[in-house]
Parts: sequence; C-alpha cells; structure tokens
Amino acid sequence: DVQIAITHDGHPRLLVTRRGSRADEYEYYACDTNCTQGGSWTGTFVVEGAGVMLNAFSLGNHYFALDAQDRPRFVYGNGWGNGQPDGIYYAWCDEADCTQTGSWQRMRAFIGPENKTTSGEAASLVFDGDKPRMVISRYTSGLPTGVLYLSCDADCDQHASWGSFEVTPLADRAWASWDLAIDANGHQHMVLFEPAPIDIFVGGALYYASCEQTDCSTPDSWQRTQIAAGEGKNADMVISPQGQITVVYDAGQRGVIGSMTCAAHCDQAQAWTRRIIETDAKLKQDFTPASPLSCSQQDNAWLDALPKADLTPTGQVVVAYDTRFVARCYTVDPSDPTHKVYTKIERIWWAVRWMWFQ
Repeated sequence: DVQIAITHDGHPRLLVTRRGSRADEYEYYACDTNCTQGGSWTGTFVVEGAGVMLNAFSLGNHYFALDAQDRPRFVYGNGWGNGQPDGIYYAWCDEADCTQTGSWQRMRAFIGPENKTTSGEAASLVFDGDKPRMVISRYTSGLPTGVLYLSCDADCDQHASWGSFEVTPLADRAWASWDLAIDANGHQHMVLFEPAPIDIFVGGALYYASCEQTDCSTPDSWQRTQIAAGEGKNADMVISPQGQITVVYDAGQRGVIGSMTCAAHCDQAQAWTRRIIETDAKLKQDFTPASPLSCSQQDNAWLDALPKADLTPTGQVVVAYDTRFVARCYTVDPSDPTHKVYTKIERIWWAVRWMWFQ
C-alpha cells in the first residue's frame, strides 16, 4: 500500500506499507528535487506493526498525512507480537529530515482492555492545524467491534492527551467504510457507510455528520443525517474552499461510481444532490475484457469501485478509482462422480480509471 502527501511547496512524501514475513512494515520516503529520478529519493524503515488487517487493501486508506507544518504522521494498529503492547498507534516525526534512522517516534493513542488484544486499521487522518483527528476501525481479539473517533489538541506524545468515542458499533458490519475532512473554517465533516446487518451485498445507508464546535471529542457535538440508502460503500469526501461538499462512492448495483453533493444546510437530507457518475454499461462500452470460455459471456459486470477524489484549482472534482470485472464461471469438482457443474463469481480483470466532473 502506497500513500502520497504533498508539502505546501510541492514536494512529495510517501508512506509505503509492505506485508512482511512477520508483520506490516512501514517505510517513509521523501524527495525535494528531480523526483522522477529514483536516486533523488531517500527513505527509512519506521516500524513494524502486527495489526489485524481484514480489509486493508479493499478500503480507501488515508492513514498518512502532513500537519500544517508539513511534518509527516501516520496511524497503525498493533494487535500482538513485535515485543510492543497492543493498541492503535500514532507515529510522528518532527525532525528536519525524517528519512534518517531514529527520527520517528510513536505512542499508543488508544488502549483497549487488558484481557483482550486491541488493534485498528483504515484510519482517516486529518489535521486541524497541528491537531490530529482520525476515524479508525477498532478490532478486539481479531474481530471488528466498532468505529472510533480519536483526537488530540496538545502534548500528543502522551496517551492521556487523546480523547475518543465510538462513532458506531460494527457488530457484524465489518464492511463499513468512512472518511473525515476539515473545511476552510476548521469545521469537521464525516461520511460513514453502514452496511445492512445481515446481507453485506444489498442495503446499507450512507450518513453525513458534522461538528461546528471547538470541541468535537464527544458524540453530542456531532449532527448526523442519512443522505443515501442502498449505496455508499468506500465513500471519499472533498470540500471546496467555498464549502461545497462532494462525496464519491461505490454505487453498488445502481452504478459503478455515484456522488452526493451539498453546498449549504448539509444537515438536511434534501440539501444533497445525487448523481450516478459512471455505470457498468459505460465501462463496458469503453472496455469489455474477454472472459474465459468456462465463464458466462453475458453474466458479467464492472463493480467494487474504490475511489479517491480531489479538486483542481478551477473546482473540478477529479476521481481516480480502481474496479474489477467479474463473471459467472463454471467448474467441475474432479472428485465428484456426478460431474455436477458448480458456478462461482470470478475476477477476470482489474482496471484503474480516471474521471472528472463539475
């Protein structure tokens, strides 16, 4: 998993997460000039995290960010092992060169009960100036048990400085997804997709929440509104300098990519405008991969979009997303003397698509 952040003067910073032999290995890289040349980059190993990663590569990860002073920070879970206590960790570097060995520090922002292991993944980390705010899943003994909001205003190297509350219990909703953003006035905004409690493929709801208070560390400081039903997975949010909010997401059976947009009074569901941006038919028109002869040539579709949105200087919403082409395929179990034909949905192709709209 590779995440990129850009400093105020345009220099790229990378966090690279590798699946190591024992755990997840986090490495940091930086470049200031000639960044299309590999030799211009420097980097360092930061930490190993033995987290519980059930959905790490199927959610929109935003756990790496720069604060207002362009200092790098990231969040990771450590469920067990590595000689470190379990919990949700916050890692930071305040040195002039964060690619130097030993320049990084870390601490546990969230600690669970002593008799159970605690971890987390898929954090959405943002900064109000230098103050970190995040939404992250919580895993207890390897199972999803909730979505947490964590924040710190000062002395963030101390666990006691961090506050937290449960945004929503996950229960059997392990496929929830979320994003967090801060507007130009310092107000916080959150989108949360809650799947249906039984059928993970159909149903669910997309919620928008906001906090316009100075202290957003309690549930009562947030207003929450449902803005879509039956769609909203993998939601990603951008806010224009004028305050217009755009949320792009996997539209499920209704389309590949959908969006919800609001310019004012966003705590009211009717203030949001819904659009289907791209459909399976549109993607098939542009590119339909060939399916193996053992697969249906009709029962196929592009689905499971994972989008990331940003804004151009002129206010266009730019979206990059990956998606997959699947088909119903047939197989025979050679150990079954009846030669019964079984069907299974198989991935045929991956694709990355780039699009924009006003």
